[in-house]
Amino acid sequence: QGSIQLNLSGATPPYTYQWLPNISTTNSASNLVAGNYTINVLDANNCFINTTNATLVNLPNTLTVNIGRDTIICPGESYILNAGTGYSSYRWQNFSTQPSFSVVSTGNYYVTVTDKDGCTASDSAYVTVNCDDVFFPSAFSPNGDYRNETFGPLGNVAALSNYAFKVFNRLGEVVFTTTNPTKKWDGRVNGNLQTGVFVWYANYSIRSRKNLTQKGTVLIVR
Repeated sequence: QGSIQLNLSGATPPYTYQWLPNISTTNSASNLVAGNYTINVLDANNCFINTTNATLVNLPNTLTVNIGRDTIICPGESYILNAGTGYSSYRWQNFSTQPSFSVVSTGNYYVTVTDKDGCTASDSAYVTVNCDDVFFPSAFSPNGDYRNETFGPLGNVAALSNYAFKVFNRLGEVVFTTTNPTKKWDGRVNGNLQTGVFVWYANYSIRSRKNLTQKGTVLIVR
């Protein structure tokens, strides 16, 4: 979508324009692809005035948009996805043309924005409407069969915040701790695989419910 505009003065108008390639007969051309263009100009007496060369290049599309990360809300709540300002147009998954979109149901939401130069950018986010709690299994088996290899929260893990999780041995020593709900214990202490029963403690918030606590024991089965 490039364009070239020539501004001339002097000699005897009107001017004649010879474009190579032959894309125009006037002093301008639009909707051009990247490439090299040559324009010869003659005056009313068919006298040669000048030759000018123009090169159009494709610039990288650096336009970006961010509507946020995947998230979870509770039933009855709404969540606003905001594409920001400064774009010429917006197009959401349901063809809405507003800068923001209000989410009330589970689904994948996306927007494509366009700037004044015609460049586009897109982003998406998956919103889950679910306030189910999380739970911790009573046993796991880190034996290399790729089943129940680690121990940690299961369920609505993505909704957790302010998370703190610790595992203790029979002497009350902390053998594993994390604040990342996606990071789980592999049953090892100092690289050594353990056996037996361990005590665990978890404190977390999930959406509007704050400072929840769970604790119990877990058995390592080998």
